[in-house]
Amino acid sequence: MHNTHIAQTLCWLTAALLLTIDLPAATAAAAASSSQAQPQHTPRLQISHAVFDPIALSIHTTGLAQLKPQDVAHKWWQQLQRTLRRNLDLCGVFQLQTTGQAANFVTLHAHKAADDKLQVNVVVQSQIGAAVARQAQRFTYNLNKQRPKSQARLLASHIHKHFTNSPGPFLDPIAAEKKIVDRQTGKAFWQLVLLAMDGSLLKVLTRGAYHNVSPAFSRDGCSLFYTSYQHKNPNLMRMDLRTQRRVTLFGQPGMSVGAAADAAGNVVFTHSPAGQRQSSLYRLDTRYAPPRVTALLSAQNHPLFYLSSHISAHMHLQNGSILFTSILRTSSRIYMLDADAAKSRRVVLPEVQQFSARFIPPDGNKFVFVARDPQSKQKDIFVAQLPQQAGAFATLMPALTQNQGNNENPDPAPDGQLLAFISTRAGKQEIYLSTLDGNHQRRITSNGPYETLAWGCACRE
Repeated sequence: MHNTHIAQTLCWLTAALLLTIDLPAATAAAAASSSQAQPQHTPRLQISHAVFDPIALSIHTTGLAQLKPQDVAHKWWQQLQRTLRRNLDLCGVFQLQTTGQAANFVTLHAHKAADDKLQVNVVVQSQIGAAVARQAQRFTYNLNKQRPKSQARLLASHIHKHFTNSPGPFLDPIAAEKKIVDRQTGKAFWQLVLLAMDGSLLKVLTRGAYHNVSPAFSRDGCSLFYTSYQHKNPNLMRMDLRTQRRVTLFGQPGMSVGAAADAAGNVVFTHSPAGQRQSSLYRLDTRYAPPRVTALLSAQNHPLFYLSSHISAHMHLQNGSILFTSILRTSSRIYMLDADAAKSRRVVLPEVQQFSARFIPPDGNKFVFVARDPQSKQKDIFVAQLPQQAGAFATLMPALTQNQGNNENPDPAPDGQLLAFISTRAGKQEIYLSTLDGNHQRRITSNGPYETLAWGCACRE
């Protein structure tokens, strides 16, 4: 699908180049000129065509034919099957066969073990060449205490691991902003909800007559950072997802937004003092009480980011590096800041507005970002490979989206195999999933609008 759009894409997305900028040394030049430094020539794109070959898989289910459709066990069993098929289709690894018997297959046979118990025998077989691997397992479910959708996602993870040696993202939640009407005022506000990979609602995290926005997971998946307008001032908050206990991490006057966390307990965010448009980049060390605050980039210390600039709320941390967006007048550019804040590398895409950059795990050698077409003004999603050396060309993949409405706010799954993003291609802002090659895209919600999202790992205590 995307090969037909490559030529069109090249007309407006010309190159990806990383430049190394020593911030203190660039101060004088930045103060003298309001324009960003541009490359001396237009580099050629190095297009890398991602080839994806899904695994043909057939699923066969038997059992409980003697039960009536209204029987609890029958309903539970049907829901398990539907959710299992949906999750295996969403992950992009499998091509589900509706007829015939594939060399790779899953069989499930269910029978009632008691009034409130259901036993399911699962056989998974994979074949690569002449080598055949077969695994059989029995699962016993409590119909009163266990939900079929959650058990189906566990089963999907079990099947995914058999074929790929990886559990997949089935158990990893997505936090997203969703418009919810406040019962007392009758007005709609952006609130945070927790969704499963298949779009099922797991939990409404926030409520009230005020906005709660910009979610970001801690690396262990047990905490959520976000911005709350509860006290009129947009404060940086942390919620323990196990207890939903909330604490204020940073509440100085002004706007604190765009948290991103690393494994060491550091949280990076932007803060705009009250009455000012310029933003500064800060780091919080949450291992201390109260958290220790360090300024990384400020308008006063680094005029490169001072001239009518704004550091975007969309940031991401990987291996001590910070990927963020800076807006200078009408120009929006992506930067990568080293952990010591001594140097910043700018990702240059001439004549194109850039937003929402995210490293792609596990190694962070690739990143996903949003670019706006200067003609149509539509936003599309791209993946690029970071060069090993500063000044070398980045490798840009074909666009994941093209001529399908606005597509923005992408965030990779913790294993880096899928992207979740917001798209208006069906009208409202809904959440979609895509493989990194863009060839397998599925909508997972139909009750939008949704806004910024974050995909975190499951909390494992």
